[in-house]
Amino acid sequence: MDIFCKGQKYIYDNTVGMIFPAKMFNPSKYRSLCNLSTCKVTRLKIDDFLLKKGHSCKQLILEVTSSCSFRCKYCIYSEHYPQSRTHGSQNMSEETAKKAIMKYLESFKIIKKVNYSRIPVIGFYGGEPLLNFELIKTCVTFCKGIYNGNILFNITTNGYMLDDVEIQNFLSENDFSVTVSLDGDERNHNRNRIDQNGFYTFEKVYTNVKKFWSRNKNLKLSISACYDFSSSLTTLNDFFDKEDYPILRLSMVNPDNTSYYDRFSQEEINRFNEEIQRLNNIFFDQIKKQNFKLNSFLGYLFAVPLMEFSFYPKLKQQTSGLLPCSSCCVPGEKIYVNTNGKFLVCERVCQDLVIGDVDMGIDLAKIEEILNRFKDLLGNRCGDCNVSRLCSVCFSNVSDKMSDKDMDLLCSKQKNNIRGALTEYVSILELRPDFFDRISGQYYSALKAMIGDCRK
Repeated sequence: MDIFCKGQKYIYDNTVGMIFPAKMFNPSKYRSLCNLSTCKVTRLKIDDFLLKKGHSCKQLILEVTSSCSFRCKYCIYSEHYPQSRTHGSQNMSEETAKKAIMKYLESFKIIKKVNYSRIPVIGFYGGEPLLNFELIKTCVTFCKGIYNGNILFNITTNGYMLDDVEIQNFLSENDFSVTVSLDGDERNHNRNRIDQNGFYTFEKVYTNVKKFWSRNKNLKLSISACYDFSSSLTTLNDFFDKEDYPILRLSMVNPDNTSYYDRFSQEEINRFNEEIQRLNNIFFDQIKKQNFKLNSFLGYLFAVPLMEFSFYPKLKQQTSGLLPCSSCCVPGEKIYVNTNGKFLVCERVCQDLVIGDVDMGIDLAKIEEILNRFKDLLGNRCGDCNVSRLCSVCFSNVSDKMSDKDMDLLCSKQKNNIRGALTEYVSILELRPDFFDRISGQYYSALKAMIGDCRK
């Protein structure tokens, strides 16, 4: 892929995952060291990748309830995402939760023989997981009773119940990583995040987070924030930089397979693009003047998404061979368990992608079927693609209902996004060649403080 920056031409070589000035590009020097080929998907190769090579059991996520006290307008379970389940009211049973934990920890012991430094990670999800707080307590006690070692616990919550002192103490005493969904200032947050009765939620959530944070300064607390074309990024910048809450996730509302974005006018989209360009100019000006701070809204908006490029250029990097693009995880690397005890690929995909259950464990035949369906949907596009190593298309982006035209459009958007990100990345390196080396340590130290370290 050709990249142009201030008149200078660069070439991104997908085979080696490196960017070269065009004048220095010599592919034969590096390509023999790399392998991006895919293999025929078989259960034996899936088992080899997940268990024998130690890639499974990165995290167990328990959907302890499908109930939620909010009705966020962009929720993946809303009417705007027809391929997802709708809002539910079912709680996971204690029996199902314990079976899931036992299956996970049994498999984890196998993984630990291959990757001895790994630590099990168990997350609680919903719905709103704190609506089934009693089960969460039971699960943590159960884990500590059957596993002789450290376990990292995490939870993603809307924050509405964090005023409960018992919940605060429990999360703090058990060293939970707590991620709260807070979309910034009052206007931005309340525009989408309303409760099930249609009332605004900012004041309650913001107050809860502030009090919880002040009582537990050593807590691994982070914020997950979404924005869309109606968001005021300037206001978000002012809010988050003033509050100084660590941001774990900052992203646009999911744009795939949804009618959510039908509401926005071209005028709103143009205004958004103008604002993000203005903030990007400020970001680059900070880099020039060397007063850029990673722990800032602009840092999370512009710098963090580009940091992954600094870790791709490994000449001997090998892919799993099971997938045609390298950014997508192989089903089974983490396990999402719904309230009925079914194992799903992850929390972001539709509930049809079942890969096992709490009684039988992981089903390699179902993983094989899902991988082959995914390959069939992508067709030959990945083999001919010059950015497949950087492609973020995964199971949450595609479905059997998509036509060839839909798939071509998806791939085109991916290529345009990657080209733009690579251009931005090179532009930063032209200004400060050491920029990403300098901030990477800061970022991963901050990340460790937010979510813990899954290695000893």
